[in-house]
Amino acid sequence: MLLLIMGTDLANHFEQLSQMGTKTAEGSEGLQLCGEKSDLALFMGNVVHAADLGSTANPPAVYYEWMQRVFREFFYQGEQERALGLPVTPFMDRPTASIPKAQLGFLKYLCQPLFAAIVVVIPDLSVATDNMTSNVAMLTELDEQKFGTEQIMTAGGLHDLLPSYPALSAQRKLQPTKPM
Repeated sequence: MLLLIMGTDLANHFEQLSQMGTKTAEGSEGLQLCGEKSDLALFMGNVVHAADLGSTANPPAVYYEWMQRVFREFFYQGEQERALGLPVTPFMDRPTASIPKAQLGFLKYLCQPLFAAIVVVIPDLSVATDNMTSNVAMLTELDEQKFGTEQIMTAGGLHDLLPSYPALSAQRKLQPTKPM
């Protein structure tokens, strides 16, 4: 169980992903999910890590609302760092952060490769990678249209900024949260 929880630590991300890639590469023995030389802990660590990052695998309108929630927490942390006289983590600094750029890097370099590795073992999860591709396109559009942090954070939903994306229905609308 501890290994699964440790699997969510981004400090372990690239090593874990590399091991999984080696095991699932074409021509390899493949991932062994049972037996003496089981890779089950490695696989499940990646699955739990993917679950932890699961909001990025939602359709764009849902992902957008989760992104707003995450950045509310980030900006709150940045404000606390500033109040304590600490250096403010760059992507948590509301005045200088670029949400689209930060999220594009996060999706392209962490989330998409992780989910792609899992899809090799569980092909039915390709809907997650398809959604991420849509989210990358949406973030690129937000960046190209130069939407700033305040516009992104105060919009009632993705449809408010990019009308070509469908609005969430009232019953699917996520409720706002307060930072911890």
